[in-house]
Amino acid sequence: MSLEDDVIQLAARLTRVTGVDERTGLANLRLLVRDLVRELARGRRALPGIHLCVVQPDSEIDAARFGDELGVVAREEDVVARLGDRQFALLLVDASLDEGERLSQRICDELKSLTPVSVGWRPVVGDELARVDAAEIIRQAVTAAEEAHRNGGNRVVKWRQTSPGIN
Repeated sequence: MSLEDDVIQLAARLTRVTGVDERTGLANLRLLVRDLVRELARGRRALPGIHLCVVQPDSEIDAARFGDELGVVAREEDVVARLGDRQFALLLVDASLDEGERLSQRICDELKSLTPVSVGWRPVVGDELARVDAAEIIRQAVTAAEEAHRNGGNRVVKWRQTSPGIN
């Protein structure tokens, strides 16, 4: 193998490491934030809405297997990412409020045969697209997922600004 081949391989690995979770092959938090910021900007111009679903398995499961199954539930245009050991995210792009609700419930329903899941759903539609940032959306979706888990799991909790315990 030549030096040029080594450099090409190292560059490819660096690209993967900075945007992809090595354990699951899914996008990592850095890539999710980048895509979320891009979709927020695009949404301000033309999208009906974007939705962030934070998904937590309610039981122990292999992260790679869970990530694969979550990827099957996702639409082609969506971004699936691993946030941490037992937290995953699905960024639903170009979806109305009704579509976001159906898709977030579908995550819960379709993964139930593998393991029950707690889903925190944070829709961002209409004028709100211009007022929020990526970090705030992620924090709110994580909070909603934690609430779903605290309330027994195997459910979707929609983030609401007026919800008790949710900022």
